[in-house]
Amino acid sequence: MYITSQNEADEIFERLSQEKFVAIDSEFHWTRTYNPIPALIQVGTADEHYLIDVTEIKDYTSLGKFLEKDDCIKIIHSCSQDLILFYLMTKKVTRNIFDSQIAYSFYNNRHQISFGGMVEELTGEALSKGSQRSNWLKRPLSPTQLQYAANDVIWLMKCFPTLQEELEKRDRTTWLKEECELYENDDFYAITPSPLLYKNVKGAGRFNSLQLSILRELCAWREKIAIKLDLRPKVFLSDNALVSIVYKNPKNTKELKYCDDISPNVMRYNSQDIINCIEVGSAVPEDQHPPVFEKRIPPKQEEKLADKIFSVVNEKSEAHDVAANLLMTKATCRKIASRKFKGKEFDFENLSKWRQNILKEDITNILKNF
Repeated sequence: MYITSQNEADEIFERLSQEKFVAIDSEFHWTRTYNPIPALIQVGTADEHYLIDVTEIKDYTSLGKFLEKDDCIKIIHSCSQDLILFYLMTKKVTRNIFDSQIAYSFYNNRHQISFGGMVEELTGEALSKGSQRSNWLKRPLSPTQLQYAANDVIWLMKCFPTLQEELEKRDRTTWLKEECELYENDDFYAITPSPLLYKNVKGAGRFNSLQLSILRELCAWREKIAIKLDLRPKVFLSDNALVSIVYKNPKNTKELKYCDDISPNVMRYNSQDIINCIEVGSAVPEDQHPPVFEKRIPPKQEEKLADKIFSVVNEKSEAHDVAANLLMTKATCRKIASRKFKGKEFDFENLSKWRQNILKEDITNILKNF
């Protein structure tokens, strides 16, 4: 059922809040704007489904109340982007999540399987991908788009009993709960503070502390302007442009023209702002500069230790029939090895309990005997 009425949407979310299990998905547009633009929310149970046109629905209070319900399980596939969208729409944190992608990975070595891939594996049905990249903001939506959107929750509900049964059979329901509870943490939705945005710029690792001070100022300014213009920061001014500006360090707007990847509009309207950022960043006292990124080539023995740890992860992955990268990434193995060679202990409490139960004893023994 296609819903464009606020009253109907409110009634549906109120009714679904009383259900034990509800499948949910979303379609949105996010290419240039600072935040994603919601277009459609799909919700459904085993018996019914609804496509709610959120370009027509302006009040998301009932959606927020539904998402917050602790006793209603929300079944979502690869949920992170949907959860961020819902949070931006409602300012509410979604509770009691069942991520079907993670659930599947807990009894099959295929990590981060697509929704279509999971459906085909579990049901034998091959879903059409025809509307996957269509314009979900354009109205009216085509019958093909509506069927594609409906399939997301229809087939999610059909897969759910198998996923739930397999987890229960392997006593891994608590594993999934621990993983999905990470999405209920406020830290997941936290915005990076402006003074730390520079750390996410590709290429920042090659700069000295003075250059990082300039980059820090530029990133904070870019974020502020991007919010004002409702543009993705990298659409407004790319990371490549920032790196070029910092590297060439122009003293005036004429020299700025020789920097890479700056659009004519930014040159016309923002060139002096960029020069001001360079001047402000350059004037910061040295003791207040950001620290340079650690440039460290790990010794061969450290790399050998990391490889040994990851080999154990692979063994445990096969033994427990769970995807290795879900169990522990290579980056975490390197981090453990690095801390060992720096004389520091790795805090296993930072890992979820199910990971600790599988890995802690073996990795601890490796570290003791290496």
